[in-house]
Amino acid sequence: MSVCVTIRTKKELEPKQIFDALVKRGEAIMVTSDSFPCLKLGRMQQALRGIEINQEDNGYEVRICSLANRSDHELYGVTIDTLIKLTNGHAFFEDEDESEVTNPLLELGQEWINRELESGFNVNCALMKSYGKPIIMYGLFHEFCFGPVLANSFHVDLYANTTDGMEDMLNYLTDMQWTFADKEDTSTRLAISNPNDEDGNSLSVSLIAAKNKRVKDFDLISYADVVALMDEEKDGNEIVMIHMADLKNVIPQKNFYMIDDYQFAKEGKLTYKAFKEMQERAKLFQVDDLHYKPSFPGSGYDEQQNTFVLMWNPAISNIKLNDHVSSIHSFLLEQFSWSVYEHEKAKKNDRFIMVRVGDGKTGVVMSGIFDSNPYQADDWSGKGREVYYMNMQPNFIADPENAPIIPTSELQSAIPDFDWTGGHSGRMLNQKQATILDKLLCKYFGKIANLIDGKTINGIEMFTYGSMDDENTNQETGKKNTERKKRLDLDLVFNGIDNVEIVLKNGRGDDVVDENGATITAKYVGGCKFNCRGEIGRTSPLAKKYLNLYAGMNLTTVNGNDYWYYNGQKLSALRKN
Repeated sequence: MSVCVTIRTKKELEPKQIFDALVKRGEAIMVTSDSFPCLKLGRMQQALRGIEINQEDNGYEVRICSLANRSDHELYGVTIDTLIKLTNGHAFFEDEDESEVTNPLLELGQEWINRELESGFNVNCALMKSYGKPIIMYGLFHEFCFGPVLANSFHVDLYANTTDGMEDMLNYLTDMQWTFADKEDTSTRLAISNPNDEDGNSLSVSLIAAKNKRVKDFDLISYADVVALMDEEKDGNEIVMIHMADLKNVIPQKNFYMIDDYQFAKEGKLTYKAFKEMQERAKLFQVDDLHYKPSFPGSGYDEQQNTFVLMWNPAISNIKLNDHVSSIHSFLLEQFSWSVYEHEKAKKNDRFIMVRVGDGKTGVVMSGIFDSNPYQADDWSGKGREVYYMNMQPNFIADPENAPIIPTSELQSAIPDFDWTGGHSGRMLNQKQATILDKLLCKYFGKIANLIDGKTINGIEMFTYGSMDDENTNQETGKKNTERKKRLDLDLVFNGIDNVEIVLKNGRGDDVVDENGATITAKYVGGCKFNCRGEIGRTSPLAKKYLNLYAGMNLTTVNGNDYWYYNGQKLSALRKN
């Protein structure tokens, strides 16, 4: 999300003219991109994300992104005012005629800045709460990861809809940008291509390497899709690769401290022994296909994911009812694990549901995916048994006494050949049973999506495919049909180069289609503009036009286009490019 102001002018400027003019106005600036088509700059020791100046066919566009700090916003207004004076041009929000900016220092002053800071913060908190994942953003020097851990460290309550903790968090992130601006990090130009992806998408790699029993020195484990731990030895290299989200489970606490939800700063020396221990722990989180994206229960049967039923009896478990209920509000921060009886059949990214059994209201109280491969640990019951556990990433959790749940009677009626009242915890369902269960969860999530309060019920990605009894699902296998209607649950993204026809895709990578099922294509024509079915304009207006036109007609905006609804379901904000 970003805000853009275009200064319309035919006068061409050299970057140095702009920088010199800002310096003459008393601005001490750091420039990280000093040539067109895109300049990037920020105030010395004060910038978090900085601002961009893009050269366009009709002038210059000045852009600022959400979660930029107060200093970035102040420089934004000064820069627009400077460009107006240098070019004698006219400035317009989003390059629209009816939104001229005549006095940037006043119109983009502290009142506007306060609104933008609050709006950007609240939107990002809402997205994080809905999807449960950190949001990766570019700072002036390097990326930062805004997620539940960082929010919690500044006492940001995702369910309170306030800006408490915002300024302190932005100041901290600003300090981190400058602290690590000139430090050695683990970023690389390596990329892991996906042979099954025609679009050529690849995974970025952050590399921690050892050679001759010495670990290559670095200061920061920087963000990437994948972390590779590579030991170069004479008889061959040993490489263990895991997703960035799993790094927190591998890091030795005495050597590192967390600076945001994904990145870690190193303290002191990382010994070769500690590195090898990291490699060994990382194997617990390895997967066969790094490109595979698992889906949560209730989103359609996936043949790559087995489904396991975990049993929970609060009367005998070491996890009591109060423990379970207290984790509902903070479930994005909790570390969950459970014993799995049929662990030899289970792997990371398989699905699970947890069923309360015994006394009280019984039924489904949690669902999600396994976040590790099985590992052996001490018997939770103290009986000395050989017990295997798996870490869990829930997408749903509920208080069985105070929230509506799928009751045991409904489970027993739908799947009578499985014992839902007790037995070993961690038994695997067969394909037919898993398909039926997923239909139940799909319908249930559709009913409770608007009941999430963070107290009695909580969840992420509570977006279903609608009824599982429609043409989108094969009724024999329960698998999602590849020709089903596209799901518009993330930002609409344009990516393209000059005069090359591209297909509109949503944030999940699905083609956006019109009412006749035809894909919608666009052609990039320069200056951040696209020609889409005869309409020429920026990304967000075209996204708005064609989503409204072809994605169901009942797509409406509220709160200044920050939130969107489609068929009654809350979607993420459209990207304001």
